[in-house]
Amino acid sequence: MPKIGFLGFGEAGQAMADGVGQDFIAFDLRADRRRQAASATELKQADLVFSLVTADQALAAAKSAQGVSLYLDGNSCAPQTKKAAAQIIQAAGGTYVDLAIMAPIHPRKHQTPMLACGPQAEAVTDKLNALGMDVTFTGLEIGKASSIKLCRSIAVKGLEALEAELSLVAHELGVVDEVFDSLDASYPGFDWRARSTYALDRMMVHGTRRAAEMAEAATMISDLGLDPKVTQATIEWEALVGGLGIEPGETGFSERTRLLSSALGERE
Repeated sequence: MPKIGFLGFGEAGQAMADGVGQDFIAFDLRADRRRQAASATELKQADLVFSLVTADQALAAAKSAQGVSLYLDGNSCAPQTKKAAAQIIQAAGGTYVDLAIMAPIHPRKHQTPMLACGPQAEAVTDKLNALGMDVTFTGLEIGKASSIKLCRSIAVKGLEALEAELSLVAHELGVVDEVFDSLDASYPGFDWRARSTYALDRMMVHGTRRAAEMAEAATMISDLGLDPKVTQATIEWEALVGGLGIEPGETGFSERTRLLSSALGERE
């Protein structure tokens, strides 16, 4: 069995390591997240390395991993960022694969659907699926998998930002039940309250990381000659809520919204 390395050992890395369930080494800038590896250099002992850092640290991570034999870039970055990272890894003789994680890492862990692309990605996809993963080969061009992921993120994170703004406004006006009942009637099965509760949770816990991801989406959009107006607003909301330091815990929608309102009020 291949020895697996993780560069970045936050929620995604820990979930994937737990799912694969075999010997691995891991390095993270946070010492409390490290496993076995005292430095990124020691990751060179691994047969394959998953890079799972925040989007704004993706290129720095690639530079620290020069010399790794097989580099699986699972960071949520713009296609051009993935191509720059690929040049770094390939220049040092390594194999680079653009890997896109296409759903929340929990509860499926390493079996979360993923996309892979790159010159050697098809063979690598077979190796990953042999580990019990759910990876689909999407082509030889680096950046395709990440472009699919970020287009999806425009919708997913954009909806989170919309739900946060809606929740806060409806809460302040005292019309939450009436608004959600009306929306549920217009969009049967969507369950606006449950989805807004989940959105607030994700933004409170991971908003800073999600803002970095959406900054990459904005770069992707801008490079097409388009103006990322909605995505820029999403960045602002994700960064704002994520930067408040709220611990939502097991609270429901009403308490999450109250916490958000209170925290925003304290900033004024």
